[in-house]
Amino acid sequence: MKIISFCLYGTAPLYYKGLIENIHIISKKLPDFFTYVYYGSDITEDKITNLRSLSDKIVLIATNKLGAGNMIDRLNPIKLDDTEIFFCRDADSRINDRDLWCINKFIESEKSVHCIRDSFWHKSKLMGGILGFKVKKIENLEKIREDLSKYYEYCENPEYGDDEHFLGNKIYPLIKNDLYLQTSITAFNGEEYNLIDYNNDGVNFVGNVIEFGDENKEVPKFNYYNFSVKDQVNWLISQKQFQLASHIGKTVRWDIETGTIDALFIANYYADDLQECRRLMSMYEYSSITDHVVDNCNFMFTMLKKHGYKIIGTTNLSDEPKYNEIMIYYGTFPVTHLYFPITNKVYRNAGHFNKVTHDIVKYDDCWNNLDKIYILNLEEREDRYIETMCELCKVDAPLNKVFHYKAKKTPGDGGPYVGATQNHIDVMNDIVNEGYINSLILEDDIVFSPNISQIKKDITEFFDSDYLYDICFLSASRFHKKEPHNDLLIKSKQICTTSSAYFLSNKTIQSVRDCVMEGMDLLKKTNNANLYCIDRYWSKLQEDDRVFIFKRKMAYQRPNYSNIKDTIAAYLD
Repeated sequence: MKIISFCLYGTAPLYYKGLIENIHIISKKLPDFFTYVYYGSDITEDKITNLRSLSDKIVLIATNKLGAGNMIDRLNPIKLDDTEIFFCRDADSRINDRDLWCINKFIESEKSVHCIRDSFWHKSKLMGGILGFKVKKIENLEKIREDLSKYYEYCENPEYGDDEHFLGNKIYPLIKNDLYLQTSITAFNGEEYNLIDYNNDGVNFVGNVIEFGDENKEVPKFNYYNFSVKDQVNWLISQKQFQLASHIGKTVRWDIETGTIDALFIANYYADDLQECRRLMSMYEYSSITDHVVDNCNFMFTMLKKHGYKIIGTTNLSDEPKYNEIMIYYGTFPVTHLYFPITNKVYRNAGHFNKVTHDIVKYDDCWNNLDKIYILNLEEREDRYIETMCELCKVDAPLNKVFHYKAKKTPGDGGPYVGATQNHIDVMNDIVNEGYINSLILEDDIVFSPNISQIKKDITEFFDSDYLYDICFLSASRFHKKEPHNDLLIKSKQICTTSSAYFLSNKTIQSVRDCVMEGMDLLKKTNNANLYCIDRYWSKLQEDDRVFIFKRKMAYQRPNYSNIKDTIAAYLD
């Protein structure tokens, strides 16, 4: 026997009228099905008589109950030995064409239990009003029958919704492996589902409540599309149903706003839908880009690698990516949607260079002989670090060779000059320990001059000439004595240099470090920065004529607030 089962209780007309409409639908479109109605003790005899007259395939069963306890009784056909297949439905909904399409798909399937979740609000694992069974195929049939018989032990005084709690907690675990779930919106963790590939006009979703308006005209109460896409996608992400979340983003209209884009991006990232991720990122042209968005979208580069792309970093805007490359151009770029790999060309601020793992980093050949670039940066002054990274882009320096030394303020014990000198000692120790041949040390207020081609030419000549040098300054104080050396370099004879930008060599690093450490000890003992801080004391190295300054000075210290001097410094040297 084939059965459609309802319950009926209470006095609200939409249930009684709705049941009548459903009986007509069943008679017309499911003529081989019987209609079972489990009715409560508050249903009057005239209504019973009228229902009985509507069809010769209607079976009316009195429950002798009031209220929500009637809802569980519509599952009773599962206890009948002659039941082949049956479906439970709500009287205030309609078995419409979308529902019939779902029913037929279930009948064609090999599964024994049917569940439709066709609304944002369908968050129960099993719902008594959208449920079906191929009774003779249910593996745990006897256990299900036994549990249903004990319903009132579970719910002594049933209230609205208790039947769904019971179905979810007691019945669902018994049938979940043989569940034919149809949904385009809601699936729990681990569930397999079948998309409802039937026209959705917003009000024909399965389970919609149908009210009666003027002249008894049927009026759907809810619209399928009136829900928060962001909330639903985030819920599906929590259930690890990434493909379904992706499907929602592609099939439901939603307002372009950061939270929704971000949620859909996460879902599509885990669904491994590269094309959709890139489409979503393009929408940030019209929405807020938060730090969270930037950090999340950095995962795209890992995804692109998985799909066979190489990530190339460069500071040269004339570089062109190949078909399988993502070219990230670094410089003084603002954060926009172009920060993300929407196309093969990405434009990023150099301060975010280390947020991406690159396969190749391109830079000018003049830097080939340089092993490391140290940026000495007070930890709280991230602004200066970003500015210095952008300055390195101007000269096409190897950003992948940069070490960000994060200095901390030195409490007492000699004050800021001790701290500043210690920073230089620390990086010199690192150079020695790592065995670097040539290194560049930069303080975080350096600015390169605009004659970029000359800078590159001079650096190339410097390394090609393989000078023996203690220190070679890219920027230098405009004060004090200097002496000629050749067309590239001059000798420093200054009583005070700077320490803002200089090359060091492994050939002489030990003597330079020893000198600075000696000055440090004296600085701590005397607190006399005018004699013993780094840019004063290492002047003694000039005696061997191996402390140089580039003749065409390449850089100067940016005019800005000095944490050491607690004032604005604007020497332009």
